[in-house]
Amino acid sequence: MKPTQILRALRSIKWRYSMHHSKDGRRSEAEQLVLDHYKNHGLEERGVEQAEIVSTFHGGDGHPKEHITVEFKDAQGAHVTTQHVRGPNNTK
Repeated sequence: MKPTQILRALRSIKWRYSMHHSKDGRRSEAEQLVLDHYKNHGLEERGVEQAEIVSTFHGGDGHPKEHITVEFKDAQGAHVTTQHVRGPNNTK
């Protein structure tokens, strides 16, 4: 019998700058998008346990669609990948 790998869930979502979206009502929206992105892009299998949102919703930096920039890290806080997580109107 082959043992099954036990996968870990995303344990935390942090904001690099505490004021990002704290007043415009988009903070919970951004966190839900990060969680959905984590589940849909195989980040659990890559050992990701932490996500740090490093920007507000933006576009125009070479990526015309609205997105937030997120650094994904392992349990020890080591960098795994940085990805753009697209906003709800830019999922394609």
